[in-house]
Amino acid sequence: MDRTDSYKKAGELEIDLADLMCSFFMKWKQTAVCALAGMILLGGYGYLKNQNAGVPVQAVTEETELTENEQWIVAEAVQLKKENDAVEEYIENSILMQADAYHRESVLLQYCIQGADLHTLPKAVESYAAFLSYGQAAEAVQKSDQLFQDTQAVYLAELITAWQAADSQQEIILDSSGDWETEKVMYVEVSGKDRKMAQQLADAVQKELGKYASAVKKKCGSHELVLLNEISRTRADNTLLLQQREKRSLLKTGRDNLETMTDGMSEMQKKAYAEESGIEKDEETNIITGSGTSVLKYMILGLCVGIFAYSCVFVCLYLMRNAVRSENEFQEYYNIPLYGSVSVRKKAGKTGQGKAGNRMDQTLGRVRLACKKQGIQKICLALEFLGGAQEQDVLEQILQQFQDWGIHAVMGKVPDSDISQWDMLEEAGTVLLACRIGETTYPMLNHAMDFYLENDINVMGAVLLDGR
Repeated sequence: MDRTDSYKKAGELEIDLADLMCSFFMKWKQTAVCALAGMILLGGYGYLKNQNAGVPVQAVTEETELTENEQWIVAEAVQLKKENDAVEEYIENSILMQADAYHRESVLLQYCIQGADLHTLPKAVESYAAFLSYGQAAEAVQKSDQLFQDTQAVYLAELITAWQAADSQQEIILDSSGDWETEKVMYVEVSGKDRKMAQQLADAVQKELGKYASAVKKKCGSHELVLLNEISRTRADNTLLLQQREKRSLLKTGRDNLETMTDGMSEMQKKAYAEESGIEKDEETNIITGSGTSVLKYMILGLCVGIFAYSCVFVCLYLMRNAVRSENEFQEYYNIPLYGSVSVRKKAGKTGQGKAGNRMDQTLGRVRLACKKQGIQKICLALEFLGGAQEQDVLEQILQQFQDWGIHAVMGKVPDSDISQWDMLEEAGTVLLACRIGETTYPMLNHAMDFYLENDINVMGAVLLDGR
């Protein structure tokens, strides 16, 4: 090699993202410790925060009586909660509230009450109207029809509407065998969540009206209830749409008002409110001490913060270390031949025992082939790092392998660390750099290369020792 810095390919290093991620995941133990520490610290903070926020309902503490104004606020909150619960239950269970107001399905039944005299007709009409409009028909359907047994009668009653036109349009006086008889037309509209339900409910209402007619005849007098027409239709119902919006708006306003009232309460007021409103234990604890899962949330947050903090520190150290971090990075920076890497995490046998042994065999085999091609009989394994006991064991195996192949190999240290080894370097004439991933820095390597080139010492290449 010449005496310039031609052994370098580039002046700046590009970060090997794949190696960065791999190195980070290999530090899973340190990551787990930081995550655990974050969970403990933030979890403890969340617990202390909840403890200081209030006293649980079950705790026995010295209580002070509420003032008249505070008691009034608690009573208002309890009443508002009851109203909100009732509205919420109605919205969830009412078929009318769940129906599509833009496509409301209904069936119109047109009945005629005929064969009744002037005294019987008004009573019969009012009996049928009361039966349909005040929930008796809905209760009868709910009890007798299996399709509607799981639906409360109060919600079925909303789907049944009955009315009459003006008397001048409906009442007809007939002269039959010398008796005055009248007829009256009555309309019944039956709705449903969908077309199928509307038809099923209309059929059930017809059936129950037929049964009820017998009782009306006994109480009011002789007449006939005749179905004149049945019409199915789909329409947009703006009145229903406004009703649905009104209920939902009422529930939202009630919830917002209740939240505002409870947030402004003292701890004693919250405790009294929880007891008087009869809410569940877990909801009770949430009102007084905050969310029951707040500690868990803090622990999860601590887990994320711990991992994030360690990853930031790891990346900063990774970038600031300026050391050899991977084979790809070494080859991107230097023109020096790289023969491979050797694992030092555990001993690798000469015959390739396990994955580590195979890596050593491949790396040393490439060095042996290069020595044959270049006619090299003596090499100095130059350590560009301060090795420990684990590295020494691996290096001794490498030297022994070279000896077995007939290559005279010696071990040298960093050039500046021991002047006495310069004679050994001159005698060997050829150097094989041994670099430790994560420990051998680029400035250290550059300084060593300058030294070897200035003294006409041949650098045949490098091997990396990987302790990750």
